[in-house]
Amino acid sequence: MQFNENQIATYLLCAKLPNAKTPPLTIIEWNELIRALKEHNLEPKNLLGMTPSEILNIGSSKQKMMKMAKKIEDRQKLGFSMMELEELSNQGYKIMFRQNIPKRLKGKIDPKHLPPFFYVIGDTSIFEYLALGVVGSRDANKEEIANTARLGHEAAIQGIVLVSGGAKGIDSTAVDACLNNGGKAIVFPSEGLESWIKRKEIRQYIQNKQLLLISAQSINARFTGAYAMQRNKYIHTTAHAVLVASSKILSSRNTKTGTWSGVMENVQAQWTPIFVQGKSEGVQKLLEEGHAKPFDSFASLLAMAKPNNASKNTNQIVKPESTPFPRQEILQYLRFAKDSGLNEQQVREELTLLMKEVFDNSLEQIRCSEGALDDSNEQLEVLESKVKKNPENKGEGKEIVSPHKIGLNNESVKDTGEASSEQISIEDLLIQDKNR
Repeated sequence: MQFNENQIATYLLCAKLPNAKTPPLTIIEWNELIRALKEHNLEPKNLLGMTPSEILNIGSSKQKMMKMAKKIEDRQKLGFSMMELEELSNQGYKIMFRQNIPKRLKGKIDPKHLPPFFYVIGDTSIFEYLALGVVGSRDANKEEIANTARLGHEAAIQGIVLVSGGAKGIDSTAVDACLNNGGKAIVFPSEGLESWIKRKEIRQYIQNKQLLLISAQSINARFTGAYAMQRNKYIHTTAHAVLVASSKILSSRNTKTGTWSGVMENVQAQWTPIFVQGKSEGVQKLLEEGHAKPFDSFASLLAMAKPNNASKNTNQIVKPESTPFPRQEILQYLRFAKDSGLNEQQVREELTLLMKEVFDNSLEQIRCSEGALDDSNEQLEVLESKVKKNPENKGEGKEIVSPHKIGLNNESVKDTGEASSEQISIEDLLIQDKNR
């Protein structure tokens, strides 16, 4: 992967480099420095050749600039960021610099809190789809967990991407249910990405183009409460709407919980519409104060597939222009095929034949819409009939198809407001699994 001079300079000055004694510039320091550079028609790459006195002269606060100038001078002597950037790329990671950060995230966050880059692994085109953020307590009760699991399952069926922090409780329940049923998710972990991709199932979801992991921390960073709070901004701004599935207001230490703090930050900044479910104290307070609406179905979220048409700071919904794709019905038949023992090749062949029938006769179907619906039902029945006639396909040694392998359930609802992003390969991470 190629990096330009500005990207190399940004990484050298802002990343936590291994074996480097000098701390990097903080997010706030970097953003102040960027503003100063712009005022003097300079770019990040110019910093690598500037003297401390020259750096001091571009800032308005000498005290702040002295601290930054010292860090920059020490980092200028390191000069090995390019090697680490190449190593990260070889491992399957991507560095998402600001020009590639999704517009809805970059445009909502206060510029002084926007990281200079994110570490990313997974299919970045997932950013293009309609997304629902799901936040809630780590110690949610059984009813809240069950409701969240159903919501994750339904999100997969409806083609809605879930955005989460990946913590235990509500976060992991929603994401696991969505991914297990062929859906897509974006996760902002509170720790570095390295610990996540050690898990075989995570690597498999990434390979299936279902999961995108993104973090502003170094890949081997440990959990910190400060970053756990910081990444709440990324969850609320990346999603087109946020569902609060469970929330306490105060923790056992009598301080605001992380979930509640993130939600209140959203309320104040009016980043995204907020929906709620359940009866937790945070949910009740949001409803009482008019900050959220009850979540009863995905219809409202589906109606927001064109976010530019929605009211900026309210929960106003735009009426859908078309009927949602019937994923649930198709998924039902795919599961029937899986349970009956058909292998992936057989199912692919049947689906190919059915698609040819549908699209070869599309003009006739338009003229006779009612007849087309009947034909569609008959075509699905063909698959069921084929399964019943092939009982010998059951048993060990036969490859079983799953919805996410076929890809039908991964056709999530597109967000037309986002530009296409670059996809990431992690084949090297999967070598150890393939060799087993």
